[in-house]
Amino acid sequence: MKKTLLIISGLLLLAGTAAGQFTGLYTERDIRLEVPVFVTGDIKAEGSAEITTGQDITITLTGNWENNAGEDLLQGENTVIFGSTTQSQEIGGTQKTVFNNLTADNTHSGIILAQDIDVNNHLAMSSGYFDLQNSTVDLDDTGLLIGEAESNRIMTSDAFNHTGTIRSRAVINNSTVEPGNIGVEIETSENLGDVEVIRGHQRLEGTGIFTGNHGIRRYFDVSPETNGSADLKFYYFDVELTGHNPDQLILFHWVDDGGGYYWKPKETGLHTGYVSASTEGFSLFTVASEDEPLPVELLYFKADWKNENKEIIKLEWETASETNSDHYEIHRSHDNLNSWQIINTTEAAGYSNYNIYYSMLDKNPRLDTDVLYYRLKQVDFDGTYTFSDIAEVAVPGKLHDGELKIVSIYPNPAMHEINISMFSPINAGVYVYVWDKNGRNLIFEKAEIKQGNNRVKIDVSMLAAGLYKVQVVTSGGRERGSKGFVVR
Repeated sequence: MKKTLLIISGLLLLAGTAAGQFTGLYTERDIRLEVPVFVTGDIKAEGSAEITTGQDITITLTGNWENNAGEDLLQGENTVIFGSTTQSQEIGGTQKTVFNNLTADNTHSGIILAQDIDVNNHLAMSSGYFDLQNSTVDLDDTGLLIGEAESNRIMTSDAFNHTGTIRSRAVINNSTVEPGNIGVEIETSENLGDVEVIRGHQRLEGTGIFTGNHGIRRYFDVSPETNGSADLKFYYFDVELTGHNPDQLILFHWVDDGGGYYWKPKETGLHTGYVSASTEGFSLFTVASEDEPLPVELLYFKADWKNENKEIIKLEWETASETNSDHYEIHRSHDNLNSWQIINTTEAAGYSNYNIYYSMLDKNPRLDTDVLYYRLKQVDFDGTYTFSDIAEVAVPGKLHDGELKIVSIYPNPAMHEINISMFSPINAGVYVYVWDKNGRNLIFEKAEIKQGNNRVKIDVSMLAAGLYKVQVVTSGGRERGSKGFVVR
């Protein structure tokens, strides 16, 4: 058949024994293909067009795929082959395309995904990269990724900003399954039910003091119908390690142990091309290394009276992991944070990838002040250190019953935010106002406070340098406290 640009305005039946060859295929109407088609250019569909094929028909193109017609554009047991040798190819348009089989055979620079797609059977990686950008490949429970290798793989070109994913589903009941063959194997003796697995290629950020660290260029988000325990194999390509030491890899699990989400390191087995670990639950998983860890070290630090006698204060904290930690110091202030005193020290774990609980006692707390303040100083072997948030304990008899009191505002002077430390005799809803020296209300926030010590954070970064006043008013309208602070 003569090579030409094919523009379809009516129903077209293409049949016979010779393959169809075109420089482009643009259609607004239905096409029936009974022979293979080779397009040395773009395929573009508009309107209500449908492309229906006979069994095992291939559609090969060297240009872009643009679907502006609808999700049901492709009909039949066909294979679409993206086979350029001279340029990258894009799958786009205003509509998602549902492919039966899709083959990536671009030997130039690969395929760019500019719109979501479904693949019902095989997504075959023959040559070139498949750049997800910010779109999703959905294999659901029938699609299968085949032929993926280091040089022809699913990826994103911007590992910090692109959100593209590939998704699969499988029923996993007392079995070993690698859903969609997308790179995570789940072995369990439990009935997890319908399990969704999403693979992405963003480099996920660490938590706590490790926010400057990032994982490798791959993660998995596993969502079972019924949560349970399993053994995982997390596969990766060496090129996705992005500087992480393959001999120090750790599997990290995104968890909430009651103090907020953080990356929890798992006891990890190292293998060629994958890591393994056991898990008691599912969510996000990624891989990093010992020299660039992800988790937050300190889960919480808190202080409170040890018993009803209110003679001894108990300090408690828990770490999710520790790296080069030498010791901890407990600091106490009794004069609204103007000075600090070291009241105790304890040895740290050094290195750990599991939760460690610590506690200490202040057996001689000062009782000649309204509030006692405590902070934790974690000191490394090299002398570097970090401080925890400040914990506050109200001294009994120093604050009047039935009266809400602003105890302190810190830091003062402030630049970015202030912490309003207050004591309340009851649980209450309050309004927090910030006024300037001319009596103008510049900030208004609502907050819920509990009986006892409270801390409310307010962003003051938009305020000009000067003197301001914080006013706290109960939801019933009665003013309960005010205090000044300075922005510099």
